[in-house]
Amino acid sequence: MSSMARCDASKETSINITDGLDVRVKKLFPVLFLLMSPVSSYALDFTTVTQGHGYSLALGDVNGDGFIDAFVGSSDYEPDRVYLNNGAGGFTNSNQALGDYSTIYVALGDIDGDGDLDAVAAHYGQPNHVWLNDGNGNFTDSGQTLGNDNTYSVALADVDNDGDLDMIEAIYGSADLVWFNTGSGIFYDSGQELGLTSSTTVQTGDLDGDGDMDLVVANYEQPNEVWLNDGSGYFANSGQTLGNSKTYAIALADLDGDGDLDIFEGNYAQDNSVWINDGNAYFRDSGQELENRYTRVVALGDVDGDGDIDAVVGNFNQSNYVWTNDGSGTFTSSSSALSGSYTTALSLGDIDNDGSLEAVVVHYTGEDEEDEAGSLSLFILPAIFAGWGLRRFSAKF
Repeated sequence: MSSMARCDASKETSINITDGLDVRVKKLFPVLFLLMSPVSSYALDFTTVTQGHGYSLALGDVNGDGFIDAFVGSSDYEPDRVYLNNGAGGFTNSNQALGDYSTIYVALGDIDGDGDLDAVAAHYGQPNHVWLNDGNGNFTDSGQTLGNDNTYSVALADVDNDGDLDMIEAIYGSADLVWFNTGSGIFYDSGQELGLTSSTTVQTGDLDGDGDMDLVVANYEQPNEVWLNDGSGYFANSGQTLGNSKTYAIALADLDGDGDLDIFEGNYAQDNSVWINDGNAYFRDSGQELENRYTRVVALGDVDGDGDIDAVVGNFNQSNYVWTNDGSGTFTSSSSALSGSYTTALSLGDIDNDGSLEAVVVHYTGEDEEDEAGSLSLFILPAIFAGWGLRRFSAKF
């Protein structure tokens, strides 16, 4: 049972929910929030949403009801959680406690070919785990433990063109790995060791237009790399070195509208940058210096409804920002920041099925990332904006 609240964000309100939690509508401490499309107000269903130490996030319809759900990975050896969309713009805890690992990254995809979304949870300093979905959003450990390295992120894509999803593992401290899928959701090491030893994230896409999935790998304090696929899932370094920044995040999309995939690069303590593809997987620096924001994550999508791809940037120890695209791949910062600090995960999706994108963000709430006294409780925060003005609702547990 839950309570519905229609609130004015300029005031602070306390609401008692049936489980005794105190919900405060205020401007501080959001951990999981939604950036909603422009409306005057929004009724939020505060159901039992609780999270100990949320760190990573993946969005997808895990129970097949047509609404986007949230798989939240926990840090500090606490269980991962699955939150089901209640159809009213909020989430309900499915009460699953998945493992007790430190999940730094989560990816969703149909790994075993049964038509639903499974999960790969990447762990730092521990083997990675594969969670199989029963079709109703209930996950079971597949029993696989993949690698034992410091995984920073994983990507799922059919890299060997056999019709199933394979896995690429970005590792900090050793070479990156490619895992092939047998077709039944079982992964095996392809034997490839790719690149440098400071990878923070990997993204897949057909960069050179030859019909297979290539890689862009972000590295910390080393140049980022482009790896081209031979069509069978084996990769060759393109020889390009893209910048030499402390890159934590990259995202791929057609930013300049010419039909190929470009790169939005999120850097830590350095300006973010945009790299434009010539159509053959060779990238040039656009020359844009998108402010020093301590960026940890980037999500791309048309957030302002003008037909081109914008960027939502999640930052550490700074506010998050929306960068709007003029259609040619040139970005301008919006006039208002999305409040929050120490962001660790951010994804875009149409949460309420109204045809526009919302943002779901996970971040710390303490004074700093070491402050764990209640600092990683989970909040639902629809931020409703018109002309980038924010109206926020938050629930603190």
